[in-house]
Amino acid sequence: MARPSTKQKIVDAATGLILEKGVKATTLRDVAEAADISPGTLTYHFSSREALFFDVLIQHMGKQDDQMMKIFAIEDSSVRRNMLSKFLNSGHHNLVFMELHYYLMGCSVAKDSELYLPMREKFNQWKNQFKAIVPHAAEKTPAQLEADAQLVYAMLNGFSMGSLYNDGSFNPQDMADRLVDILERM
Repeated sequence: MARPSTKQKIVDAATGLILEKGVKATTLRDVAEAADISPGTLTYHFSSREALFFDVLIQHMGKQDDQMMKIFAIEDSSVRRNMLSKFLNSGHHNLVFMELHYYLMGCSVAKDSELYLPMREKFNQWKNQFKAIVPHAAEKTPAQLEADAQLVYAMLNGFSMGSLYNDGSFNPQDMADRLVDILERM
């Protein structure tokens, strides 16, 4: 079996530390130590903490994207509802990555940020994926399809925020049911 590249070792170490310590408490020094490399080697591969965290997020979100697209491809709406509920309520692991996602969004809002273009590109990829799950897409104008994809993205982000700030009044099954209902009526 091939050994992971140095870059992948860094991403894996950062992922573990983020899951263990959280976004704010994870430092580049800690990541270098966990990856058993020098700080110079780390900065050779990643220009900043945010650039490293972006790669961590992208690897995680790639797995999440695949799962979500499989769920939305399920024809039976009751099975789709249950699978979506399980996906949306998958626990602390996802909450940490939601926190990372929102942290990186905050870092990228300045157009001169090194993350602005990669985050915009990733947003457009997500939006295009969501176009594939919009019912009756072939019957919609490009503007309608774009708007519906934006709505799906907004609903999923709203769910993420609800999960992060849940005060006990938030029921993931209810949210999954509503999301499927809305998608079926689009």
